[in-house]
Amino acid sequence: MSIGERIAELRKEKGFTRKTFAEYLDISQFTLRNYENDVHEPGHSFILQVARTFNVSTDYILGLTDIKTPLSPDLLLNTKEEDNHIRKYRSLDKRGKDIVDSVLEKEFEYITSKKDHPQETEHAYIIENNRLYKALYDYGVSAGIGNYLDEWNVPKSIVEVEDTPTARKADYILKVDGDSMMPTYADGDRVFVKAQETVSVNEMGIFIIDGKCYLKQYKGDHLHSLNQDYEDIPFVEEQNIKCVGKVLGKV
Repeated sequence: MSIGERIAELRKEKGFTRKTFAEYLDISQFTLRNYENDVHEPGHSFILQVARTFNVSTDYILGLTDIKTPLSPDLLLNTKEEDNHIRKYRSLDKRGKDIVDSVLEKEFEYITSKKDHPQETEHAYIIENNRLYKALYDYGVSAGIGNYLDEWNVPKSIVEVEDTPTARKADYILKVDGDSMMPTYADGDRVFVKAQETVSVNEMGIFIIDGKCYLKQYKGDHLHSLNQDYEDIPFVEEQNIKCVGKVLGKV
């Protein structure tokens, strides 16, 4: 599917006519028609604008992947609530802005200090008595043919780990089961995982495909096995595919 076809598909899925979508983007219908018919290739700013509108990755629009992963949060547009706050702030006089700035700065310092000294996350990230603990899921994520995973309904334990920058970024630990990611990850290795729904091309991630869980390298349109004795896993449209974490490294 071409870039133009993907833009047209997204537009129709959200109920936009070409006229209403062109008005929404503040461009002419003629320009939008040329983009959708692949007469002209849209520029980066236009592709990003479409990605923000439909909350899909630019990789999807460019045809680098068939998975409609959400756009990175730092690229999303302001919400209506945020825009409303900005509008109100701009209407304040200097005294009002000084008060808001003071409160905002104090809250920012508080949140920043919490990030520097994290206590706990959904998967159990605890610092206690200067010791670092992580949740270890008692489940071997496959670096081979795939293990069935019942939506994380597996036993877990809390284990102490060395306090390192990588460990602090991780949300949980998984055990490697299989040798398809050799020589980087061997059978029995334990890996730090950061819980997130997307990874960049060439990054290692934890993926669930039709209930089977894999540790693989993301390649945009397929999952790659580092061990040449194992085949890559292509993405098929009918599959239920999702990313649940980024592999940060060995424990």
